[in-house]
Amino acid sequence: MFKFLPVFFNNEFYDRRKSIVTVVIPGAVSQERRDYQHILSKIITFKKKTHFRFVFLGKAHGKELLRLQDFEKNKPENVSVKYFTEKVPQNIFDEWMSKADILWCPIQSETEFFSNKEFYGITKISGNIGDAIKYGKPAVFPENYPNSHPFILPENSNIEEQLFTSQKWMDYDFQQEFNKRKISEDLEKALNNLI
Repeated sequence: MFKFLPVFFNNEFYDRRKSIVTVVIPGAVSQERRDYQHILSKIITFKKKTHFRFVFLGKAHGKELLRLQDFEKNKPENVSVKYFTEKVPQNIFDEWMSKADILWCPIQSETEFFSNKEFYGITKISGNIGDAIKYGKPAVFPENYPNSHPFILPENSNIEEQLFTSQKWMDYDFQQEFNKRKISEDLEKALNNLI
């Protein structure tokens, strides 16, 4: 039996949207766990007049870097892209996460850890959930991701509209659900129940 322990809490990072919809794709661990190709194939079809800024918040290299560079040359006019070719320092990571209107988390459904298959949402929790909680941001996950939180939005077929209307999800009270005191009490109860 697997039980996820409640260890994530909110740090109250809030930055309200200006005129640009800022979508952050977090992930500093491994590019193989993120599906950049999926994101780029969706963004290329955006038609709204609204300006979208996509921040790929992790070191891009190899074929992912080439895809981002190629996309940058052919992207829609209302889309800007920011990516990093070096490891992202924590202060820069924090800055972009606090500026995000919404997170887009294109994680693969499974991965491997020391040659053992792991399944996101079943035997492995995505660090992106912790990011969403810590920074108080709604997050779009793949449609098939097992959803256990109201701020996790299953990706729908019209992702442009979903990202554009993300401000309505900012009403979720992360502090009420994920404040340090409540999480400490919940963790203590969970650990006591395991004894």
